[in-house]
Amino acid sequence: MKRRVFCLLLSLLLVLCTACACRKSGGGEEDPPQTAETVGFDKSRDGSGRADGSFTFSEEAENALNSVRQAVFDAGCIAGVRALGGVDKSGGPVTQDTQYLTGLFASYGLDADWPFVVELPSSQMVETDLGQEMYVIVPVSDACTVSVNKWICNEENGYVGEPGEVLYRCETGTPILLVSNYSDVFPDVNVTVVGNGMTASFEPRLSLMDGSLTLPSDEPVTDLTPYEPETDGAGPDNIWDQLYGGQLEIIENSVGTWRVPENERENVPVYTVTDLDDNGRLELISTCSHGTGQYSTSKIYEITEDHNALVPCQYGPSTMSSEPELGTMSWAYYYDGSGSRAYIVNDFLREGYDLSHTYKYAMWFAGGEAWVKLLGYVDMYAGADENGELDLQYDYFDAEDRPITAMEYDDIADTFFNAPAPSFIQLYWFDPDDGEPLAQKLQLAVSTFYRSLPNG
Repeated sequence: MKRRVFCLLLSLLLVLCTACACRKSGGGEEDPPQTAETVGFDKSRDGSGRADGSFTFSEEAENALNSVRQAVFDAGCIAGVRALGGVDKSGGPVTQDTQYLTGLFASYGLDADWPFVVELPSSQMVETDLGQEMYVIVPVSDACTVSVNKWICNEENGYVGEPGEVLYRCETGTPILLVSNYSDVFPDVNVTVVGNGMTASFEPRLSLMDGSLTLPSDEPVTDLTPYEPETDGAGPDNIWDQLYGGQLEIIENSVGTWRVPENERENVPVYTVTDLDDNGRLELISTCSHGTGQYSTSKIYEITEDHNALVPCQYGPSTMSSEPELGTMSWAYYYDGSGSRAYIVNDFLREGYDLSHTYKYAMWFAGGEAWVKLLGYVDMYAGADENGELDLQYDYFDAEDRPITAMEYDDIADTFFNAPAPSFIQLYWFDPDDGEPLAQKLQLAVSTFYRSLPNG
């Protein structure tokens, strides 16, 4: 993964997006358009935000975009959002890594159903410093203006949130790929789409409970994410008992054991179900963030060999001052020489405004014990350039504190495991106290764990 400097790119986006008149309906004075195409779809549109026609989609991509825009229009909205899930941010900006994006797009089937996303130029990609969730924003037509601002949510504004620095603005309504949000608690961007007599302002984010897209109900924006069909978890002859021999029932009945006590919580803890070592005995993982969300603690429990109880496991990172952050929507993994899975987990640690670190670990689980090995880390320094603009410096190191290049850091797990690329596992994190049936959440968590992404 070759991921590099993105701050300059973000500042240049405003220059690349030259002005183009926004075509709106006249506030009720004109009849409303009948299709998405009639509200301003310009086939000579420049995908980079310029109006000179230097970039056009292929016919296949253009037809797919028209179809998506029609769905947005039929929903009575000005924009649609599709959530693509989590990304591996450990190596820096993902929008600059063509190889990584190509694999990720393929894993979501975008080549077939949304090919216009695959054809988007880099100028239509917006990424925040710590963004770990990927979205596609599709305005209903070319007659829309799209802007993306940093979303500031802190103690100074009472955590209500307010727009900050402009990251992107374009008046040609071209779809954008957005990578944002470090956590689902506080989104870090605000998206505003104006056109066709409507305005939508929203902060897209993924719910850490079930991975679904969270959008405001009172804004004209629609969720375009394809979700798995809902199920009540019951099948012929109780399929879950057939698959797991009552293990999920044991986990459900042991909720008093694995639920994080209130006196140990700072934020809402979340939980998932896995089989990390492929031994057929399920694990329950709990994780909870503390303070500003930069620290986390986790615990792992596993079904016993006789399938009669759920017991705590030994978790090596629990002895560290800052643990890897397990509560992400997907993990990369490799097979080591013994055939065991090694999961790639990261830890972000901030020491102040101007210095933070990202640590990349490989984590194994076997015999009721989890342990990690440091692969490398990044020191990130925040300062200001001569114009007072944010300037970030990245220094990369291997596990022995030896300086390495950014490319070497990006490929450090591939190199360590002698593999061309990782596989991925998706995770479903849930809150047992939100009113939904716990049994259903446990079933969804274990079924999600086995939905592997590329190379799995």
